[in-house]
Amino acid sequence: MVSSRGSYGVTGNDQIGTTYYLANFNSTGTSYQNVPAVTPNNIPNPVVSWETTRKIEAALDLHFLRDRIQLTGNYFRNRTSNLLAAYMQPWLTGFNSVTRNLPGLVQNRGFDLTLTTTNLQLKDFSWTTTILFTKMRNQVLKFPPSSPAAQIAANLAVGYPVGVLRLIKAAGVNPATGVYQYYDATGHINANLNQPQDNVVLEDLNPKWFGSVANTFTYKGFSLDVLFRVVKQIGRSALTQASYLLPPGFAQNASTATLGRWQKAGDVTNIQKYTASILNYTPWTYLPYSTAGWSDATYARLQNASLRYTFASEVTKKLHVQNLQVYVLGENLLTITSYGGYDPETQTLNHLPLVRTITGGLQVTF
Repeated sequence: MVSSRGSYGVTGNDQIGTTYYLANFNSTGTSYQNVPAVTPNNIPNPVVSWETTRKIEAALDLHFLRDRIQLTGNYFRNRTSNLLAAYMQPWLTGFNSVTRNLPGLVQNRGFDLTLTTTNLQLKDFSWTTTILFTKMRNQVLKFPPSSPAAQIAANLAVGYPVGVLRLIKAAGVNPATGVYQYYDATGHINANLNQPQDNVVLEDLNPKWFGSVANTFTYKGFSLDVLFRVVKQIGRSALTQASYLLPPGFAQNASTATLGRWQKAGDVTNIQKYTASILNYTPWTYLPYSTAGWSDATYARLQNASLRYTFASEVTKKLHVQNLQVYVLGENLLTITSYGGYDPETQTLNHLPLVRTITGGLQVTF
């Protein structure tokens, strides 16, 4: 069986509060000559309006072998204009920004695929699989650099996502000197960089794609559910986080990655030499703003697994209950990744990775 559907609509973004067009005031909790004092909260903008989003969606459903194989594909494209942003103002106005609509066009498009298969369907045993795959891209289609919003446009690039990261191109660790090297905007290795002029590499931090694979197995009263999640992305390298590579003398544990640092002429490594003042050493301080400060953070995670046993009706009748189940649940059971930090999802050393939990229980319905 084959079926299709599609839709088109225009909507507005109303998540901007309700009083940006008015002058708002707030009590400061103090008084002047025994009169309660109030201060303004914003610069009013009587012409501010909602963003406008035009949405297109098309989907196709395919069913085969009496619905044992079901495939759904969905394509979407959303284009938003009349963009809302904080437009910078001189401080002499009392505020550093005002909310206003800016010229430009931002697009979000992508597709989802869902495949559900009944692999086995026997008297006492069944096995079903559901695979989800999503790929999407955010992109600035239009934003005139000569518009009055030039300060905001400096953080945008036509053809790239909103909030694109501008990085310095890293040239690795110099085998002779043991310090990080970087290219300037002209493509030459330069020890004296100018930011943001030399931040010429545009990097999209959004996931390239993500998906999941869920399997359900049943055998008589037993039911086993297993969910794997996969994300293709880049993330902040642990090398850029000071607590990961602190030199000896600090009251913190250092990573074993420090053993691979540059130590003598000719060493080829991605970690520069150590000095007592390494955290204030210029080549080191450039690292978080360079391509060397970001790495592959793709991962596959056994997100959830659950095993349940539902007692037969003969047992529940004897116990005078409607339903009786015993179960074991597990979360974050396994992560497969080449990421060098604690966790490719959180990408921080300031918190523990996602906790692995295993719980069990008994569910009784009277």
